[in-house]
Amino acid sequence: MLLLVASRWGLFFRAIRENEDAAAAAGVTPLLLGIPIGALADRLDRPRRVLIGCDLFGMAAVGLLAAGLALHWANIWWLIALNMVLGGITLVVETIYFIHLRGIVAKDELVVSRARLQTGEYGAGVLGRALAGPKTPASKASSSDPSDSWLGSADSRPVRT
Repeated sequence: MLLLVASRWGLFFRAIRENEDAAAAAGVTPLLLGIPIGALADRLDRPRRVLIGCDLFGMAAVGLLAAGLALHWANIWWLIALNMVLGGITLVVETIYFIHLRGIVAKDELVVSRARLQTGEYGAGVLGRALAGPKTPASKASSSDPSDSWLGSADSRPVRT
């Protein structure tokens, strides 16, 4: 655990040095709230409701950013705030689903179930990045209007700070 915290702090300070505010924002939430969230997660009576609430809160945060982008209100600080919120939600969800699994699965199947859960999560992440990676440059290259994509709109519009 100590090694994980030390590596997170190292990534956090490196991101600040390199002026990567969004990456630093994602790393600060687990650093500050990791241990208290773990302690609170052990005391939850109904972890499934908290997991559903986290999903709904994340959906609302992404929807708020989408509305801000549509109305041209969003700036870089909105992205940093969204990254902090989603980092916190990820921390809560990944902590609670391991604890919640104890209540669903028999004790002798717990290790196998956790391994399957992590395998599915990592596999989906790798497959998702593999499928989304080639699409992003292809969609930007095929577009004649640079404001059709998020990347193009970020290049062509001034950012308010």
